[in-house]
Amino acid sequence: DFIVSKAAELELLVLADRWAKRADTAGLSVSKTACFLAANSCMEAGSEVEAMNWIKRMPIGEARGHGSKDKRATMKARLEEFVKSYIYPHAQNSRERDRVDPVALDDVGAWMKRVSLSKVETTEVPHELLLGAYAKLGRTKEAAACLDRMVEAGLTPSVGSYNTLMLLDSDAALQWFERIGLSGQKPDADSHNNLLQSYMSTEDAERAEELWNHMQNKGIPVPWESSFKLVSILVDAGDLQKSLQVTKAMAASDQKTGAKVWTMQLAAAAASTKDKNLIEDILRGMMANGYEPGRKALETVVSIRGRKGAAVLCKELGIDTSLLPPPKKLIRRS
Repeated sequence: DFIVSKAAELELLVLADRWAKRADTAGLSVSKTACFLAANSCMEAGSEVEAMNWIKRMPIGEARGHGSKDKRATMKARLEEFVKSYIYPHAQNSRERDRVDPVALDDVGAWMKRVSLSKVETTEVPHELLLGAYAKLGRTKEAAACLDRMVEAGLTPSVGSYNTLMLLDSDAALQWFERIGLSGQKPDADSHNNLLQSYMSTEDAERAEELWNHMQNKGIPVPWESSFKLVSILVDAGDLQKSLQVTKAMAASDQKTGAKVWTMQLAAAAASTKDKNLIEDILRGMMANGYEPGRKALETVVSIRGRKGAAVLCKELGIDTSLLPPPKKLIRRS
């Protein structure tokens, strides 16, 4: 194994192959590391056939080193093992194990295109592994091409692959979402949340609110950050009625709303010409969910109801009236 590895490193591929065959004759297994080095050298030398022969030898399921060769492993599994080792060169480093080598990815991408023409079935190419790597580098076009090649080969991409493209290409998120259904699968929670994110990134309040309601009705969980963002978008769109409905639905689903959700709507209601009547409703909802308004929030209430009206409401709701701004002193003119 040592001789095979060294020969592969020095690109003495004939010598590496000779000693690998001796190992086979002796009933010994060449390690994954040695096979990887040899396949890598063959690939860089443009020898697809020899590279594939080394990949066929590669033991599956072992960390780089010695291990028993699994002869039952499919070519797809072997190619995936080789490609993963090639494009993720820092697999042993916990901090950088998910960092893709962009040059290696380009090399292996070009190589896979060549071998898929004649040396390996298209169905055996690790398309989703490559898709994920391109996605990590933000390369939308190449990632989408990987998925399209899967479909052309008669394969069904996983819902996770469609979800990855939804995040990567938010402008086309709806298209990818719909393609999940066309593939005979059902969008999962991540699919719905990714689509929601795409609507909110373009501040499409109407579609975002419609999808959010659908998710609530279907029991699909929505992260707090997404719900908060939706409330913010609806507030900016001047639709406080709907923003308050979303906030109340958040509270009803036992999701902590946070004080900021309420104070943001208090300020918006005070600044509005048509929704000032919502001040009391918002304040009551805030208290019902365990958030007592601070001085700034109460200043907003006073600006609409006056200090006397605000004091009456505070006493009714059990809010400390000492937090109210002091009454304005009248300046007497002599």
